[in-house]
Amino acid sequence: MSLENLILAIESTGDNCGVAIGNTDEIFLEISLNIKHSHDKKLATIIKKSLELLEIEVTNLSAVAISSGPGSFTGLRVGSALAKALTYNDQPKLISVPTLASLAYNAKEYINSIKKKGIISIIPSNRDNYFIQMFDENSTTLTSPEIVSKEDFKKKYNLDYLLCGPGAIDFLEETDLLYELTILTPKNILKFAQNEYVNERFVKSEEFSPRYYQEFKPTQKKSK
Repeated sequence: MSLENLILAIESTGDNCGVAIGNTDEIFLEISLNIKHSHDKKLATIIKKSLELLEIEVTNLSAVAISSGPGSFTGLRVGSALAKALTYNDQPKLISVPTLASLAYNAKEYINSIKKKGIISIIPSNRDNYFIQMFDENSTTLTSPEIVSKEDFKKKYNLDYLLCGPGAIDFLEETDLLYELTILTPKNILKFAQNEYVNERFVKSEEFSPRYYQEFKPTQKKSK
């Protein structure tokens, strides 16, 4: 394993949290934990364990990539804080990975084989709403992220597009699903980050902030 151009990718925007480590050509390791509301307790431990398994230190990393949203408010906050701490003073460099764009980037290789016009990335929000963004067949952005209801999505969006992301399950028949495209994983983030690294698209650690796209509204537990 070459220690050149090592990238640590962090995913914390959904129910799962985890990391992937690789360089610009390969993926060496991926660890993902699918336990809701565990990000603040487990993510730092997963990062530490991943580095130990590959016998590397933070100083060996060339970049840290963080899934920047939209997604879970708490998950974004936790992941962002860890990424900024690891990239203090831009050593290593920080790569911001838009979550919906990373899903489309990983889905574009399927476009030609299934003859779709483009890609729609879908992530569940709250109260039966969804984060939606449209891309062309090369995963180039066509629209900005927006939040829509299930009913509005069916009225507004063209199902001739390839649907990907965790929310796609709610809009397609089982026979139409490509399940590998419905799971948001650290590997998704790393693959997008590999391209960003090659093109030297970095962000300043002190200037980075996650993309929430909605105000945080805390919920209260029902009294028994």
